[in-house]
Amino acid sequence: MNDKSTTSKDSLQEAGKTAAQAAKNVSEGANSTVDYVTEQAKDAATRASQTVAATSAQFDKQASSTLSGGLRAAGDAVRQNAPSEGRFGQVSNRVAQTLTDSGDYLDREGLGGVLEEVANMIRNNPLPAFCVGIGIGYFLLRPLSRRA
Repeated sequence: MNDKSTTSKDSLQEAGKTAAQAAKNVSEGANSTVDYVTEQAKDAATRASQTVAATSAQFDKQASSTLSGGLRAAGDAVRQNAPSEGRFGQVSNRVAQTLTDSGDYLDREGLGGVLEEVANMIRNNPLPAFCVGIGIGYFLLRPLSRRA
């Protein structure tokens, strides 16, 4: 009887050790899987971030090119259609030159650079920026108030 209980006890201990080893193996496997999935998620996030950055840069380049071309075309149109002599001619030449210079600046700095400079200007001059914003809002909403 004692041999039987010792054998049963040994079998139970052996089964416990086997179960503990199996649980340890499952835990290690789960940790490896979690590590693998985490690494894959990091890689996917990095690739997505790079794609967004590349797309943003391409959009900035295309938008800047389109806007700068439009500004230069507007400057050329002013030069061709406005009088070139007299006081009005001087003003139209200045407007045309400003439009052309703005197109060149946009090409050099890009849309992101221009927006960053505007943000810095607002940060450094908050009160005038606020007043300009109020004025723009007033003139944009003025036609709507006449309809009501």
